[in-house]
Amino acid sequence: MKLEMKSITLVKNSIENLNQKQRSILAHGLIMFFMFASLLFISKFWFLRSHGFVINVTSSLPERLWLVDYSHKTKFNKGDYFTFMAPNDVNLTTKNTPLVKQVAGVHGDKIEVRGTTLFINDQKMGRIWNEALPSHHKLYPIPNQIIAEGCYFAWTPDLFSYDSRYTDIGLICEKDNRIMGMASPLF
Repeated sequence: MKLEMKSITLVKNSIENLNQKQRSILAHGLIMFFMFASLLFISKFWFLRSHGFVINVTSSLPERLWLVDYSHKTKFNKGDYFTFMAPNDVNLTTKNTPLVKQVAGVHGDKIEVRGTTLFINDQKMGRIWNEALPSHHKLYPIPNQIIAEGCYFAWTPDLFSYDSRYTDIGLICEKDNRIMGMASPLF
């Protein structure tokens, strides 16, 4: 208690000994400090409301931790990454599993399955499997179609990727409210 009082008295005496210019600098410095601290505090909570993290636990993409911008849920381009809620099905470990995939097809692109090979705009994109291992869950290829506006073909280059090439996942459309946001790899 005596140490606290001595410290307070020392600070009070130090302030009283400052000239007018020094007091003005101190006052402006304190105001700037509190403004900066308030801005940092507000931006931290704003950032956490509009952003989040998703952990990739599969081998479909090499990155493990992804930053998700929840404010970006529309108008994706080929090559963008996004995360969306997968439908409930037996091949996933939990209900509504968030998946991170790359946009490989957009409005106007032609999806075609020829035998066991997937093509988007006549470019070979990967293989179609008839069952998921180790669950032996039956897989069905997405029907041949032209991608509608506001829909995206979610894909990864992994040989066994569980993505839009199968009807379980299908096209990811804005109107279905499954898109969580734009994803960016952290590591």
